[in-house]
Amino acid sequence: MSYAEDLKPAEPSLAEAGFVWFLRLLSLCFIGFTTLFWLRVSGYYPGSNWRFDTMSPQWQAASAILTVLLPISAVGLWSTLSWGQVVWTLAVTTELVMYSWFPQYFGSNPAIIWFHLATIAIYLGFRGWIIYSTKKA
Repeated sequence: MSYAEDLKPAEPSLAEAGFVWFLRLLSLCFIGFTTLFWLRVSGYYPGSNWRFDTMSPQWQAASAILTVLLPISAVGLWSTLSWGQVVWTLAVTTELVMYSWFPQYFGSNPAIIWFHLATIAIYLGFRGWIIYSTKKA
């Protein structure tokens, strides 16, 4: 075996390849969320309280946080680097807290809650599968 063959990265396992595809699909979802959120904040979304200057202070704070976290998490998830998963966790936690614990300020959005819970479960499933397959090998 030559030195160049030693430096070649190992082929990713099925779990690792699936995990990369999952992160990239999730990234595309977050690009969509980012687009919708920026349309709302900039006033292109129907509704009187969706423009940033007419929002309640709670929504202004949440919007300021999410308009930064959502696109950064989309880029980080696409790149499959660990910081992207950390920022994704922050964005998901922010929305789960908003819609679960403070519905009196942000309204109830069960679709977002269930989407985030499902993606967290899939994420943890992939991480467990990767850990299991590396210990097994």
